[in-house]
Amino acid sequence: RDRKLYKRVEALVDDVTMLRIHTLFAKMCDPCVPMDEGVLAQTTEITPEYVRYIQPYAHYQYTGIVYAPNYPLVKDGVIVGWFSPPNQPKHPTDRAIQYNTERHPLATKEWDKVMMRDKRDEFCQQVKDLLVRRSIELYGHS
Repeated sequence: RDRKLYKRVEALVDDVTMLRIHTLFAKMCDPCVPMDEGVLAQTTEITPEYVRYIQPYAHYQYTGIVYAPNYPLVKDGVIVGWFSPPNQPKHPTDRAIQYNTERHPLATKEWDKVMMRDKRDEFCQQVKDLLVRRSIELYGHS
């Protein structure tokens, strides 16, 4: 009987379930993901194996450290952002990124760790609920 129950529980953690868990994880991380135009969060690759932010600058945003070289982007005499030329070696500076919090007030580095620190209980409860629903899908109510 224990072996049968173990097999049923093991079957819950399939690609369908893991994709749902990773989708939930990305959704809960989203308010902490830095956002100017939304490209970083909107181009997230979610699979049964991982959640990956695929923009070339994602790593830099995640570390929260300004990398150089950086050149100002100027529009009408005002600096509107920064540009780091492609195909040039980049190195970390001693400066922290100052995230724009206009659209995502919780924007920060290491957004996955921050989400788990702040919302671990909610995330775990939602995963439990998801597993119960998946169990019902696979085995019915009993």
